[in-house]
Amino acid sequence: LLLDEPTNHLDLEALEWLEQYLMTFQGSIVIVSHDRFFIDRLASEIVELKRGKLTHYAGNYHFYEQQKVLNEERLIKKWEEQKAERERIQRFIDRFRYKASKAAQVQSRIKELEKMEKIEIPPTPRKIHFNIRVETPSYKEVLKIEEMSFRYEQAWVLENINLKIYRGDRIALVGVNGAGKTTFTRLISSELSPQKGRIELGERTFVGY
Repeated sequence: LLLDEPTNHLDLEALEWLEQYLMTFQGSIVIVSHDRFFIDRLASEIVELKRGKLTHYAGNYHFYEQQKVLNEERLIKKWEEQKAERERIQRFIDRFRYKASKAAQVQSRIKELEKMEKIEIPPTPRKIHFNIRVETPSYKEVLKIEEMSFRYEQAWVLENINLKIYRGDRIALVGVNGAGKTTFTRLISSELSPQKGRIELGERTFVGY
């Protein structure tokens, strides 16, 4: 079973069903996904595709992250050891290059350098930095919704919603597809207006959407 980004566009209920189904699936599964929690629960092996090469890790995503760090540390250590060895050999060559009595040894060291397979360290991936600056903190109450209802044509999507959000709250809005999550966020951002009730932003509150 080949799954390419299977969790995209799934609501929480569908995601939980998919996880349970795949846990009991008897065949082989290959999952392409950016959802590390989904991979961590289901995968017993990780294959990383990077710069045109595959690297195998015998474990889940958590194991992969740990092992990858260890592998990189080992590679850096080997690179440093090889660098020191190459410099030592090169110093010998430079010192005795024009000394006849050392000619054979110099040639031997030159061949040793040529045969040495150079260890390469992969380039460090660029880090993404962003900062959402808040110039002036909002008041304690940032959002108040009272008896808010919204409908598309004749179908009510949201009815009699009451909610208060305070500065510092971290809220996850969950629900099946079609429950009205996107409509709800569009109402908060003032892209839509409710047919009933009201939505009130607190003082110095700005919505980023």
